[in-house]
Amino acid sequence: MFFPEHFALYELEQLALHLRLGVLKGSFPHLPFDCLCINVGGRAQSSPHKDFQNVAWGLCCVGVFGHFAYEDGGQLLLQEMGIELELRRGDIVFLPSALITHWNRPLKYDQDRRWSVVFYTPGANFRWLENGGKAVNAMSKEEQRNSRQMGGMKWEQALNLFPMGNTV
Repeated sequence: MFFPEHFALYELEQLALHLRLGVLKGSFPHLPFDCLCINVGGRAQSSPHKDFQNVAWGLCCVGVFGHFAYEDGGQLLLQEMGIELELRRGDIVFLPSALITHWNRPLKYDQDRRWSVVFYTPGANFRWLENGGKAVNAMSKEEQRNSRQMGGMKWEQALNLFPMGNTV
């Protein structure tokens, strides 16, 4: 799948954020994400969860590494979609992690080792920009009310970011 609209919005957000903060470039030049999480320990595994801090309409990018029997453990489960993905080392997947409950199965064999790298962008970055460079708790009650009414990106707009039909 391709996500050019997401990529373009993330790039605009980064540019606006860098200009607002007076920073020339971000931590990950040429990547549209603001943050990185490295899951190490040799047997990286997660419990069912949604990433509520991520931008709700956005995507995260998960890269899988290590030496493990991908058919027997480490599968990525996407609950609401009813999908179980067998990800091999080196595979990359994009998912709307704030909207879909996801986790991975435990590894089966003692010698298996699995790590993951996750790129994402917090929703707070977009909200901060939409609020004129202010955190919600630094805004007056009237500014907070106006911010809630504006609501950032509307869900109809957000759904249109995802490829549909033969664009996949």
